[in-house]
Amino acid sequence: MWSKLKLFSYGIMVNGIENILDKHWWTMKKITTQKELRNVFWKEHREYIRQPGWTQNQYPATIRTAWVMFVDWMERNKYIDEKLAARAIL
Repeated sequence: MWSKLKLFSYGIMVNGIENILDKHWWTMKKITTQKELRNVFWKEHREYIRQPGWTQNQYPATIRTAWVMFVDWMERNKYIDEKLAARAIL
């Protein structure tokens, strides 16, 4: 099932999905570190496989694109600040 985060990151809205977002632990606080941000990304994008030790550019373009869209959405909706969005790497 698609989460609200993914639906918004891809510009899609479906009635009733807004309740799903409330169930996520990270909606309770603002994310302040890259580690927290990456953990939420991998939790939200279970269809992708995290490769420990890989740098951002070693991941396929689809994962990097999802990361950029995720960070942009998080910043626009005030879950992270602009500085974290600017320096965040996968």
